[in-house]
Amino acid sequence: MSAWRDEEPDDRLAPEARYLLGRAASRPLPALALAIAVTLAVVTTHALMPRRFASTVVLCATEGSLDESSAPRQSRALAAYVESVLFSSERLLEVIRRHDLYPLQRALGPDRALEAFRDNLHVEVWRNEFLVERESVNDPARSTRLSLTFTAADPELAFAVAQDLARVLVASAEERRTSDSTRNAAALAHALAERKDDLRQRREALARSQIELSVKPSPERAVVLAGEEAGLARQEQALTELAAQQAKVALRVRIEERAMGLGFDVVDAGRPERARLSQGAELVILGATTFVLLLPLALLVLAAFDARLYRAEDLRRLGIAPIGVM
Repeated sequence: MSAWRDEEPDDRLAPEARYLLGRAASRPLPALALAIAVTLAVVTTHALMPRRFASTVVLCATEGSLDESSAPRQSRALAAYVESVLFSSERLLEVIRRHDLYPLQRALGPDRALEAFRDNLHVEVWRNEFLVERESVNDPARSTRLSLTFTAADPELAFAVAQDLARVLVASAEERRTSDSTRNAAALAHALAERKDDLRQRREALARSQIELSVKPSPERAVVLAGEEAGLARQEQALTELAAQQAKVALRVRIEERAMGLGFDVVDAGRPERARLSQGAELVILGATTFVLLLPLALLVLAAFDARLYRAEDLRRLGIAPIGVM
């Protein structure tokens, strides 16, 4: 276990820094040139980069209050679901074409344009209450917040694309939920038809067996038929429950077709981002800040790698006693 002294700041750091700065003071021009060169490189690199503007739309998704027991389940990884499923490649390509985005990448192929688009698209989810199941129908409706951020060189374009993405998200979510409900309803309808047909055949077989039993009585056969009758009664009950479930899912289809299953409200419609400073002012501030931070660092680096001797302290550090110096 380390002592408390080990956790204290090293009191030798400040004298060492002063010593190095004192050595660097003997050669100020190289340090100044190094700081200016690095500052110019940083400013030039920033000047050559196109300015980027972001626009964000915030949505609130709230589940409906009509028979949520038959509603499609929400994905727990909601952000990934939005990016990969709701924002499918086909839908994003439509957005790219509508706004004439990435003409160079589109000329090289749709995959390149999609890659560039997704690099500038950010989806964030928070306050996701769908991660917790409702304990009863009396619980308040769950909701979640989603933000869609798009970045572009033109602030008006970023704003327009973000608005379009919000519309695409709502339309895609409604279409997906309707499709899932319709598929579930079709599967249940098919299962219900098969169960009905199977039950009809069993009833007919039981009726024939009962006729045969009346013609030729058999205690053993009577016991078997009694068991089959009980089994048919259980199957009829299961068929009734399946029919009720199928009716609920059919109702869910109508709910989703009317966009009543999951509602979307715009919390923040976003706005075009404006540049707070001109590019020239931004470069001046960047250059001044970079130079002020780099100059002491350049002094320390040059002093640390300078092997020449300037004063008596340099000799003492090498273990040589200076002559004629107090």
